[in-house]
Amino acid sequence: MSQDSLLIVQQYPQPPERFEGFLRLLFERHQLDMFQSRQRLLGRSLAQLAQGGRTEMEKVSATLAESAYVHWLIDPISPTFSPKRIYGFETSSSQVVFACRQEEVVFSKGGTVLAVLADVSGGLADKLMARMLAGNAYRGRDAVRHEDQQPLLSMILQGQPVLDFYLLDDSKKITAAVRVFPGRFNPEGLGEAATLSSRKNLEALLRLMEEGSVAFQLHTELGLALLPGCQLRRADKNDQDALRHNLNGMTRYGWLMADLWRHGSLPRKSDNREGQAAEPSLLGTLLASPLLAAGELAEDTQVGLHPLMNEIATATAGNDNALSASREAPEQRAPAPMLPAPPPSAPAAWTARRIWTAAAFGGGFLSFMLLLMVDQSDLVDQIAYHSIASGAAPFVLAVLSFYYGFYHLRIKRKIENTPTSRIRSIAMGMVEVKGKALRKYALVTPMSHMPCVYYRLTRYRKDKNDRWQAVSVTTSDNASFFLEDDTGRIEIHPAGGRVRAGTRQEGFPGQIGLTRFDSDQTEKWQEEIIIEGTLLYVLGFAAGKQEEGDTLREEVQTALRDLKHDPQRLQEFDLDGDGEICVDEWDVARAQIEEQVYHQRMMKRSQQRRRQEDHIVIGQQPGRPLIIAETHSETHLTGNYRNTAAGLLLLSTMLLGASIYLLLDYLN
Repeated sequence: MSQDSLLIVQQYPQPPERFEGFLRLLFERHQLDMFQSRQRLLGRSLAQLAQGGRTEMEKVSATLAESAYVHWLIDPISPTFSPKRIYGFETSSSQVVFACRQEEVVFSKGGTVLAVLADVSGGLADKLMARMLAGNAYRGRDAVRHEDQQPLLSMILQGQPVLDFYLLDDSKKITAAVRVFPGRFNPEGLGEAATLSSRKNLEALLRLMEEGSVAFQLHTELGLALLPGCQLRRADKNDQDALRHNLNGMTRYGWLMADLWRHGSLPRKSDNREGQAAEPSLLGTLLASPLLAAGELAEDTQVGLHPLMNEIATATAGNDNALSASREAPEQRAPAPMLPAPPPSAPAAWTARRIWTAAAFGGGFLSFMLLLMVDQSDLVDQIAYHSIASGAAPFVLAVLSFYYGFYHLRIKRKIENTPTSRIRSIAMGMVEVKGKALRKYALVTPMSHMPCVYYRLTRYRKDKNDRWQAVSVTTSDNASFFLEDDTGRIEIHPAGGRVRAGTRQEGFPGQIGLTRFDSDQTEKWQEEIIIEGTLLYVLGFAAGKQEEGDTLREEVQTALRDLKHDPQRLQEFDLDGDGEICVDEWDVARAQIEEQVYHQRMMKRSQQRRRQEDHIVIGQQPGRPLIIAETHSETHLTGNYRNTAAGLLLLSTMLLGASIYLLLDYLN
């Protein structure tokens, strides 16, 4: 391990003010790559920002201090010895004596102890990622919760846990260290706390050491923090090389934590336990995962980062409050409410266009069936012959091709002529907006279980000729979603629209994810998905939502009904004092009640600050297109419609020429 000075930073959950300017400052002053610096400064854990000579690192440290970044400049002490494995221990009122292979290690009670608990299988990062992504799937992006200490301990104990204890002197230097493997030590020293569970015994030993220490730190982020030499490999019990590598990394991690404690207290968790480790982050989990990590961190190298991490860090920290400069008292946020369940599928609306289309096809089908019932096959043959020979059938196809060609051309012009609007300044009518898709409901795809804002599931089955035939199509048209840009968000209702999804997954019953189909499979499914967070283009009709609750007329009727059951108020409208309410007096009462209800309704509206997504929705209107496309550019989208329109118009011209030729030949 190089003896260069290390600059360790406590990451921010979201970019602070003037963050881009600070990155440029690091590049201009110290030649630190802006992209790498962004990745190492964002998250919820510890990370190594830079390493090098002491003088140069002091300059970088001064720049960080100017912007109140929590950091440590340390000259790391290389591990001079590894923790000794224990086989048993004895406790007394003044000390804990650990029995190792050839010697005894004594931890005096009332001392300073640093503990490291880790899953040496290297699977903790994947477990955290799966847990957080599953929570995101059903709670929503804004409700992503970072794991507390106790659930994290439980996940570590369910893997291959190893526990290290380091005894520190007054200057926070390591003087002794032991290593505990669950089930491989005699638990009699626990006394009544001893159980038949090896992991419970490990927890009891951890509590025992914490209670007997005047200063205690427990660190559980091995493999999650971006620190040199502290990355874990995925390993099973038979992979001795990987296990040896992970145990060495655990030793290095313990010595680094001691160095940091010596140079200043680590940020504490909300339970105020001294020196508690920071919470693991989704960013740290993803960085540590072999699915996304660009490369394993070697002991003498910087960490390799994936280009998607910056976007993930910003997305997962979108609603977090910025940390204070001290970072010692993180603000506690109330848990965000879970997303509601998607609405049930509604039957398709029978519009006038659909009714006429169904009537035309129904009439044609009935006419054909009547011809068959006549039992005159010559008549059917004659009709088929004359419809083709006279050019009537090609002419009908030419008209249909011409109509749909101009339909696609009209959509292309509509896209080109509609200006792109910012969501906050959107107007009623046809609009064009772009932004990031966010879920309104806890919508997940039915087969691959991915959080999404829209899906289209098509099921296929092989026919007798061994060809795939679509047997059913299911969509989430009934589930609205939000579109968000830097000015606001608005609701999108995809029912009846043309949806172009950019993600496609295939599989067969009983299997999830991308796969290749074997020749003996007779069924398969295909999902077209718009994943949450995707950038979308939307062209549609913006209109006000139908207000929920009672209408003005219903509120007036309720108020009049209450008036009838209130004799004292009725006396106010008895103008002639005869004790009865006549027709004219009731008309006066009705007018006054209507005016009161109207003013109360308007006052209530003025007091309520309604969000834009609560009263405006973009959807499909009769005669108006609705296009939802996951596309990189508007030009790419219009190009597709242009090519389709050109192909249909060319086909229409060819069919029209063929029909004219057949007609002339038929007449001659």
